[in-house]
Amino acid sequence: MGYETARYDVLYQENNFEIRRYHKHILAQTNEQSLSGSGGFNDVFNYITRNNQNQTKIAMTTPVFNDIVDEKAVTTAFVIPSQYTYETAPKPRSSTIKLVEVKEHVVAVVRFSQTVTAKKLQQKQELLMEWLKKHHVMAIGNFKLARYNPPFIPGFLKRNEIIIEVDVVSLENIL
Repeated sequence: MGYETARYDVLYQENNFEIRRYHKHILAQTNEQSLSGSGGFNDVFNYITRNNQNQTKIAMTTPVFNDIVDEKAVTTAFVIPSQYTYETAPKPRSSTIKLVEVKEHVVAVVRFSQTVTAKKLQQKQELLMEWLKKHHVMAIGNFKLARYNPPFIPGFLKRNEIIIEVDVVSLENIL
């Protein structure tokens, strides 16, 4: 199955690490209590499967993004297909779903497989921060988790990423 993916350009790559420039995009986003729940995913999934003001079916995209503020503050978001603008995207019927316009930005990424666990997230966040420190690149904001596969895909085939925005000025050391 070929899903549309949030558009980005790879500016630098080293093993499983990348510096990317994400293009402007729109998210359908909701709040969650933790990454282990499926309530937020189900809310956003319902939005794209006609639970919106137009009752329009919206194509599934990748990745599913989770903002990781802390262990009890998480968001789940689907990327709205590029055919829509913020103004033309179907408006949510549920007050728990918000459309968010994300401006172009630059991020650091570490890619990994396997099923996502709290321990794996912590390890990958630390690994990404070590890599950024080694290259003198400054991180900005909170980590995001990007998941590209449905839950039934075997762990060794899954594509996951930890992402954090970076200060563009600090990239002169790496680009």
